[in-house]
Amino acid sequence: MKINSITNNKNCINPAFGTTNRAVQNKAGNLIYRNTTTFFRSDLDWDKLCYYIRDKYKNADKVNLFCQACSDGSEPMSIAILLKEKFGCGARKFFPIIAKDVDSLMIKRAKSEFVEMDHFDIRVINKFTDNKIKYYFGLPRNVIGFRLVPATINPWFHKKIKYSVADIKEDYKNIKPDNTILFCRNFWPYLLDDAARIDLINNIKSKFNKNCAIVIGSFDNQDISMHNMLLDAGFKEAEYLTNVYEIG
Repeated sequence: MKINSITNNKNCINPAFGTTNRAVQNKAGNLIYRNTTTFFRSDLDWDKLCYYIRDKYKNADKVNLFCQACSDGSEPMSIAILLKEKFGCGARKFFPIIAKDVDSLMIKRAKSEFVEMDHFDIRVINKFTDNKIKYYFGLPRNVIGFRLVPATINPWFHKKIKYSVADIKEDYKNIKPDNTILFCRNFWPYLLDDAARIDLINNIKSKFNKNCAIVIGSFDNQDISMHNMLLDAGFKEAEYLTNVYEIG
């Protein structure tokens, strides 16, 4: 198996947090999967997602949030930031977020105390926190001139997000059946074929019982039409959100 170095989207040799790009290939050089992440990835309407969560789970005492293929942690941290900013103390019922990835190096990075982010990450985090990024990350006094900004992670994140190595093809068995949102975004095209994808969709659906939803990415829809597979399996689109599907 061949694993390319961690680089950012600017082809810098240093590892970048919000723009991690890491390709894993087999011995024949075929791509197995790729880690590419940013904070608050733009293929999801995060504000509408917040309203959706609020309305869907207003009567639930505990909500289970699972983030599969979490890569370097930028997505579960985005979710954690959103919940705290929108719900304050009311966000307690959503924690901890259970975040997993098949790549042990990515999980090691997610668990670390330090990150590097680019200026896009800083801008989008400030957008969703009303310019309170320094509550969540320790930044240098002056970030001007930095292509990648070295930052420290507020230990608060490691209390709210539990990371571990797992493969969803087996780990779906650990999904809680009630009041669950499963984020499994932008990895479906890397599965072997449509039969493997449909099998996993059905396995996930078999674990869902009451008030559950699955969140995918635009890459999944654009590359392999996951939308149709989910509808065929009995899911329905959320009323005012793209890439979010519920049990029909």
